[in-house]
Amino acid sequence: LPKEVLEIPTFGCINIHPSLLPRWRGPSPVQYAIWQGDSETGVSVMSLEKGMDSGPLLAQEKIAIGPETNFENLNIDLWKKGTKILNDVLDDLAETGELKQTPQSEEGVTYCKLLTKEQGRVIWSQSAQEIDRQVRGLNPWPGTWCLDAEGKRIKILKAKVSDQTTSEKEGTVLGGGAVVCGGGTALQLLEIQPENKKPMDIKVALNGGHIKIGSVLS
Repeated sequence: LPKEVLEIPTFGCINIHPSLLPRWRGPSPVQYAIWQGDSETGVSVMSLEKGMDSGPLLAQEKIAIGPETNFENLNIDLWKKGTKILNDVLDDLAETGELKQTPQSEEGVTYCKLLTKEQGRVIWSQSAQEIDRQVRGLNPWPGTWCLDAEGKRIKILKAKVSDQTTSEKEGTVLGGGAVVCGGGTALQLLEIQPENKKPMDIKVALNGGHIKIGSVLS
């Protein structure tokens, strides 16, 4: 927003940002926190200024990111918590007539970008843990996907890290629908959506020939 707009309200403009600022300034902080393996994130209530998400903090709370946390449930939790602490900030403003502002630290600043569909493509040379975070962080948008042996797109809707270790080629589909990843790790597919088909359980996909054991995904 232009400076002249930000200065119209008596106490300036206040914003909820779903990250632990100054980490993950930008448009996709929830997705990046999961995808990049952060152990925690949070929500920040801040005063707006001309810089991107760089204004002073009014309140901040943390939320842990667990091994099953995905974008949808984390996003809901963050906005619920953000709404509560914003109300607390406004109640305090009504009582005291001032905003208690703390400048953001100059250390630990990171930025996230607007996500694109291409970022959802799975690279099977990455470890199962990395791909698992990608699946949990980037669904439903931009979604995670790969290509089957015929070049058709398969969306990966749900998955989990498998206990299996293997020396098979990366991208190879193992029994039960696990896929070989980097470092001999494996990702167990749970729900996929083959091109031009509805979402389906991996067992249904295997039984229907939509994904074949021994084939190599790319």
